[in-house]
Amino acid sequence: MEKTVITFNDLPEIVAQLRDEVMSLRSLLTEQRSVNNAKAVDTHVPMSVEEAAEYLGIPKGTLYMKLSEGSIPATKPGKRYCLYRDEL
Repeated sequence: MEKTVITFNDLPEIVAQLRDEVMSLRSLLTEQRSVNNAKAVDTHVPMSVEEAAEYLGIPKGTLYMKLSEGSIPATKPGKRYCLYRDEL
């Protein structure tokens, strides 16, 4: 498809090239989707404050400060915070 001027006679060849490219992209996307499905991990896993601090790489004190100001989402069903990996 290096031509800048396309004639009517060129259309079958151009359409065939486009079809080949679309089919190639479709197979790449299908392959990528299957790889992503194989790597799917449940990220809605509850974590303690200690685990979350380690996961985020921040000190526990900083995490408690961010939890109290509401900048990190968490639930507190009782005395302890419950954080979820997919919400961090």
